[in-house]
Amino acid sequence: MTFLASLTLLNWLETVAVATGLLSIWFNSRINILVYPIGMLSVLLYSYIFFENQWYGNMLINMAYFVISGYGWYNWVRKKEDGNKLKVSFLKGKEQALYIIFTLAIFVPILLINPSESDLSILDAFTSSLGLVGMILVSQKKVENWIYYLVADMILVPMCLKNGLYLTSVQYIVYCVLAVIGIRNWSKEARK
Repeated sequence: MTFLASLTLLNWLETVAVATGLLSIWFNSRINILVYPIGMLSVLLYSYIFFENQWYGNMLINMAYFVISGYGWYNWVRKKEDGNKLKVSFLKGKEQALYIIFTLAIFVPILLINPSESDLSILDAFTSSLGLVGMILVSQKKVENWIYYLVADMILVPMCLKNGLYLTSVQYIVYCVLAVIGIRNWSKEARK
């Protein structure tokens, strides 16, 4: 495949990945189950895009997102022992500390397994860690997922611009806006 053909394929894939990613996050901000099937398509496409850009941390994390999305989908639709479905809630103090420690603990292995020669590999590993924890928190319907995503998205905007992923950088800007909306909607739901 020639460079031009590869670029055209990546632009097409990036466009579809952006569209499904935005739609998925919009559904997530509305606490809608469609976040999962649409999001799973997006992360598969991004796994390939990040592989092509040698952002192996984000590629691996997107593959992990796919698996966690399957769990989240199940977790959102199943009924608990008391017969109720999972409700949106806030993390407790100890839980917050554990998730921060977990984020830092997975950052190091992600960085170490990232064979990329990219000058962005540290940021790649950090945003991957934040994204993974954010996805886990979504699967448990925890409001704080949005904080993890917001920080990662704010870092990913300039990373994408630097690598010429202009549509994806716009997507991450919109994700920042949707994260703020998500924090508001999910907080309101958790307080009910």
